[in-house]
Amino acid sequence: MGNRKETKWKHLTEDDRARIAALLSEGHRFSHIGEILGKDPTTIAKEVKARRYKKESSYESEHSCIKASKCLRRNICLDRTGCISLCRKCPWCTRHCKDFVPFIYECCRENKAPYVCNGCEKHIYGRCRREQYLYRSRHAQKHYRSVLIESRMGPDRTEDEMAQIAEIAGPLVDNGQPLFHIYENHAHELPISVRTFYRYVDAGYIGIKNIDLRRVVRYRKRKHKAVRVRSMPELKIGHTYDKFLEFAAENPEVPISEMDIVEGKKSDKKKLLTLMRRDLRLMVIMLLPYKTKECAVSAINTIEEALGTEMFEELFPVILTDNDSPFANPKEFEVNEDGAVRTKLFYCEPNRSDQKGALEKNHEFIRYIIPRGKTFSTLTEEKVSLMMNHINSTARPDLKGECPMALALQMFGGETLAKIGMKLIPADEVCLTARLIRQASPAPKSI
Repeated sequence: MGNRKETKWKHLTEDDRARIAALLSEGHRFSHIGEILGKDPTTIAKEVKARRYKKESSYESEHSCIKASKCLRRNICLDRTGCISLCRKCPWCTRHCKDFVPFIYECCRENKAPYVCNGCEKHIYGRCRREQYLYRSRHAQKHYRSVLIESRMGPDRTEDEMAQIAEIAGPLVDNGQPLFHIYENHAHELPISVRTFYRYVDAGYIGIKNIDLRRVVRYRKRKHKAVRVRSMPELKIGHTYDKFLEFAAENPEVPISEMDIVEGKKSDKKKLLTLMRRDLRLMVIMLLPYKTKECAVSAINTIEEALGTEMFEELFPVILTDNDSPFANPKEFEVNEDGAVRTKLFYCEPNRSDQKGALEKNHEFIRYIIPRGKTFSTLTEEKVSLMMNHINSTARPDLKGECPMALALQMFGGETLAKIGMKLIPADEVCLTARLIRQASPAPKSI
């Protein structure tokens, strides 16, 4: 059957449509056209029937009524005094005649192959006064292109399905929940993939705009400052980033933690100390009354006292931090007040916050709740503990859809984590907006 196998599964081209129109005009059957183009005859039939267009008959006056040939009525409209012409010759007679019966023009080709008037002798010689169906390559190609474009526009879902997605996602986005967290906890209810979910939101199909999402905002191009070379204080010798890389290579099974300080307004005295287990993304947040070494060490001591030295060492055996002044003396963090070693402390290179990028990325969740530049003066330990639990209960793509708190519960149990004020927040109750701490009710002391 010709080249059919060579062109199978391929769309018809404009040249193919031109050949179809020409062959129809020559009176060829669909089977013969399909053999020439290498297509199945049903493909040709569907193409012709889908792309044909209707050409209205221009002959309407005396043949618009089935009784016109024998009608002898005159002056039906009563508008023209003295009119003696037959009403059937007037184009307005059908509006006034009560006996008007429209003539239905039916073509023998309309409902059976070839479905068009191409190749019909009456059409060719202009003798057909019926409504005609024609197939023209230019019109067919234009119709094909419009359908192709429209089929790729808009969501491939029903209105009910789109309403269901909007009903689930809308309130959760208002709570500041990331799209990934929403999808992971409602995948069984959403009839789409996670990629499609992001695409629908980006296109505004479900009533959520990009302005409602934080990560869609374009960042300004960063200005790179000249790096100042600082001398390494004697206290930090042996705790450099190079030594950290050596230790991590020799002890790949030892989990790494990252530590930093988050600030609000420059005038605020209160700061936040964050300590995050890198593999779990589990972040402990402590409220510091001042940004001093004493306050930072006291916060670490408080965590150790709550957990016990052995559990603290199991949770945070190695800590990587920056060169901020509160972390200047590594020994005070590595050794507790009783002289027992509880962790190892290493420092990033100057101006290289990317070396503890996992924690820097996790700080975004804090900024969702307390935007940059907002004051920390109203924070209390209860509010900080609440914020910590909501952040740790947010699902993460890099944890394969799990949240840090769920993984930590599997490894250490709820009793251990409760000692440092941690608990799992139900997925749909997670809130990552300023409303969380504005409406926070008094809670038990975190630590």
